[in-house]
Amino acid sequence: MTHSQVLQLQETLGDSERIYSQKFSTTEIQRFSLYYQLVLKWNDRLHLTTIIQPSAFAERHIFESVFAQRHLLPGIRKIWDFGSGLGIPGIPIAILRPELSITLVEANQKKAIFLKEVADNLQLTNTAILNQRFESIREIEPESCVTVRAIEQMSRLMPKILAIGHTSVQFLLFGGNETETVILKLLPPNRLMQSYLIPFSQNRFLISLIRST
Repeated sequence: MTHSQVLQLQETLGDSERIYSQKFSTTEIQRFSLYYQLVLKWNDRLHLTTIIQPSAFAERHIFESVFAQRHLLPGIRKIWDFGSGLGIPGIPIAILRPELSITLVEANQKKAIFLKEVADNLQLTNTAILNQRFESIREIEPESCVTVRAIEQMSRLMPKILAIGHTSVQFLLFGGNETETVILKLLPPNRLMQSYLIPFSQNRFLISLIRST
């Protein structure tokens, strides 16, 4: 990790209003910078991400999380981030939306320790870490949104994801055409599906599943 990498990230975030129509506060930029430093510190050991170049990290991890939080329903009070791993989109949402309760669910113990260090160092008092498989969760509050971004074999696990989160008002899922196809086959009759092309991508989507009344 170099000081110049952190400065480059801060410059990218400082220019975010022009590029992404998103203005960050000084505190938010400081927290994102510290988060980036912790990712770089742990990355060699945990293989959290291959995207470590500052501008790419901002675009793929931070701004995609910003894009997700823009599509949260107004009544959402809690986020369940399944298979959180790197902490995307849960950590950036926790930084931007301190009024929300964020639970990061991560089965890998070392990655859960990393997430705990991030939450502690960033003073994210709205964030809890569960070191367990998401399949073991028994109850999701109705005013929740379940987010899933990088679970291995996500398409195969989609039936379990939808079943465990069936009481939630919303899912926000990151994926490509294959993910969309799988979800369409499994879509419960009480869910409305909308797909949004992620900015600056050609085939990656944010898929919102909203419980209809």
